[in-house]
Amino acid sequence: MSKRFNPTIMAVSKEFEELWNTLFQERVRHDVDTSDECAPNNLSWIEYWKQETNNCDFSAGSPICPSCGKTKPAREFVGAHVIDKSNKKYICPTCKDCNSKYKGDNAKAHWFNVKKSLLISIPR
Repeated sequence: MSKRFNPTIMAVSKEFEELWNTLFQERVRHDVDTSDECAPNNLSWIEYWKQETNNCDFSAGSPICPSCGKTKPAREFVGAHVIDKSNKKYICPTCKDCNSKYKGDNAKAHWFNVKKSLLISIPR
């Protein structure tokens, strides 16, 4: 059986992907100049994120970093400050490498999709 390109299926797949991203994902980038911001109750940002999302399984597994797409041990994740296109700020788990790499001007160019369920609003 030969594999053929089917433009109708490809168009439907693209529409489905766009709908999926709209409903379940948010496009974000790392925020700039947030290193001095502290999480409530003297927690680290990743501990605050775990507390707010009730995500206790996160520390036991090998999650995928939404910023780089690589699987890493949970101990290599931090609670990163991210911002969406409307300037709403969130905490999102990303690997330490990405959190360090996307600082300052580097952050402004690196947009990525993240599941909305992984985002928590930053407390005011």
